Amino acid sequence: QGGAFFMFDPTKPWKDQAVETVPAPPEGFRGWSWSSDGHYILGQFERGTIQGGGLQLFTVDSKSFERLRDSGSMPGWLKDDRRFVFFDADKLMLMDVRTKRVKELWSTKGIPIRAMAVSRKDESIYFVPLTTDGDIWLATLTGPGK
Repeated sequence: QGGAFFMFDPTKPWKDQAVETVPAPPEGFRGWSWSSDGHYILGQFERGTIQGGGLQLFTVDSKSFERLRDSGSMPGWLKDDRRFVFFDADKLMLMDVRTKRVKELWSTKGIPIRAMAVSRKDESIYFVPLTTDGDIWLATLTGPGK
């Protein structure tokens, strides 16, 4: 819990590298997804579980954290750098970081989700329910604003 994490600029030659130490908030920080513009990292609190620790936004320029939700995990940016998907127990959710509005996209009806990934063009979301069988679920975004 708490502690720190580290950042460096991979565009610099290795001989010019300097690793920057960033203090994490008391709840800890587990980064999951960089925004495509490089200004933000979505992450979750480190509460000893992958299921629903809560979500936070790290702003790279100011080295500041913003608590987004007290539940949810494994956030992944959509390419507009404004919305992201995440899961909260058995629900795949969508959140807008500006308005803080949240929308349920899908529910696995009581089966927690353990892994998720968004396609590069935001056309599909891959996610896997936490079960002992081999089911894989795929959600496709369509319509206005996807």
